Amino acid sequence: MMKRKKYHCNTINKLIKTYRFPEAYQEVIKTNAEFSFDYLYIHLKKINTETVVLFLIYANTIEEDISKYLCILNYLYFIAPYVVGNDIIIYHFVKEALAFSPNDSQILSWVLSVYGGNPDCPFSENELSEFRKLIM
Repeated sequence: MMKRKKYHCNTINKLIKTYRFPEAYQEVIKTNAEFSFDYLYIHLKKINTETVVLFLIYANTIEEDISKYLCILNYLYFIAPYVVGNDIIIYHFVKEALAFSPNDSQILSWVLSVYGGNPDCPFSENELSEFRKLIM
């Protein structure tokens, strides 16, 4: 596994806060930083959550990747649960992630761990049942 450098927090934070996503993305790539929820949450915690999600969506459009989808899902569910319609937005990103990487066990496991038995689940019982079959 490649050792990752820490974000140049001040530079990247300023770029993201001012919606200069292309420059922020290039800085993240240049520093070989990772797109993981834990890492981003620690290093970008002073930035408005919605802005971080927008940056992640931008980054995922540049180079689609399951780790970015997982970051988006985690931010939406755990950090921004107050967003009206959040579950529908999550549903959309799960569908996008599965279109990108069909039957991806990380995405399916995430859905089942978060929404299995959750009354606010945007997925039908048939979808959840299918997800369970796919990861067994």
